[in-house]
Amino acid sequence: MKNFNQDVLNSVSKLVPAENAFGDASGKLEKARLDTALKLALAVSRIEPTLDIKQGEKTKIKKQFFGNPKIEGEKQTYVLTNDQIKSITKITYNPVVLECAKESESADELKSKIADKLETKDTKGMTSSYRGMVSALPKQDQGKETREEKINRDMKENSVDDSYTMIKKIFSEILKLDCANLKKVFKFIVSLDNTSEPMVSNQDDQDLIIEKVPSVFAQFSKSLKDAPLNKVA
Repeated sequence: MKNFNQDVLNSVSKLVPAENAFGDASGKLEKARLDTALKLALAVSRIEPTLDIKQGEKTKIKKQFFGNPKIEGEKQTYVLTNDQIKSITKITYNPVVLECAKESESADELKSKIADKLETKDTKGMTSSYRGMVSALPKQDQGKETREEKINRDMKENSVDDSYTMIKKIFSEILKLDCANLKKVFKFIVSLDNTSEPMVSNQDDQDLIIEKVPSVFAQFSKSLKDAPLNKVA
């Protein structure tokens, strides 16, 4: 199996001076960005064939390929800025690109597969340029933790008795109920005698749930726009 890592490093060595050049009249920077993004996708799809790339893996890949590249014909080294690297990874880590990369053996083949997936007769040739590729690809979050993800992580890390998982299950089931059943469930819950141990026994869990649950419920409730409570199958 071909090792694509060196291809990425070679491409990055051309990208660095292009990023630092004054102006881009010849399109050299755009070409270097697209070439690096596609070659990095080929490498990444081999590093993690499941294409489920966690943030920790992305950090390792960033250090491996962008840590301190040598500039062609010069002795000095230069580290790309985070924004410059993001200009590459916004293409590389797009699911469409990674799926196509897994089935490709070259940047040209990868570019062709992406074009087949995304271009129409009205957008033919769009993905042949960096800007065109960015515009054509479905927009993806670049690894930034969303508010919901942060809440989920905080709750999971602090709910030692797995109470948060149960709370999520409860909310998920609530959102499936129609209004009539919801009223019946509420009436049943308030009629219960609290004679046993509290459902959430750990005080830290209780405090965390009191703080976070309203936000969690708000996130779950967004699904109502697409799946109303009274929706008939």
